[in-house]
Amino acid sequence: MLKTPERLSASQAATACGVATTDPTPRASVHPLGRLLLPLQPAATTMPRQPLIFLHLLAAIAWIGGMFFAYFCLRPAATEALDPPGRLRLWSAVFARFLRYTAVAVAVLLATGFALLGQVGFRQAPLGWHVMMTLGLVMTAVFACVYGVLYPQLRRHCAASSWPAAAETLNRIRRLVAVNLVLGVCAVAAAITAR
Repeated sequence: MLKTPERLSASQAATACGVATTDPTPRASVHPLGRLLLPLQPAATTMPRQPLIFLHLLAAIAWIGGMFFAYFCLRPAATEALDPPGRLRLWSAVFARFLRYTAVAVAVLLATGFALLGQVGFRQAPLGWHVMMTLGLVMTAVFACVYGVLYPQLRRHCAASSWPAAAETLNRIRRLVAVNLVLGVCAVAAAITAR
């Protein structure tokens, strides 16, 4: 007595008949450069957008708002109320606190910015996002120069009571803060116009 053959799948039947089959969905090999860009593609499970946007905006407000206050409020008030040595000591003390908080804000901005970009996809992101990202990276480089190079010089000059050198360093910091303030406003404009 013959046994009833079990139902074969289409690929098994074709193989039994000697017909070559191909996988309808072949796996394409991934170029090494493509593996580097994979994190920029939308992920299946990602952090909710609202907390990322909240942290991103909070960090931007802290950074840009702090620069605005320092440039347009604290600087003229210190010039009016203090003599040059006192003014330079004040700025050294202010930067000791402000730059630490700004470093945290910059780290949060970069982390949340790239996370949001990764959710959308690098190529699918609006042009305004790319402009904002570019400006943010330039601002980060300017901040790194102030925090890592100029501020330590200002602190050393103040500790040594070398007031002319300290004043020159503070003036360089002031110019870079003005540059970053303008770039920050442009980054906000780019974010608003992004669609």
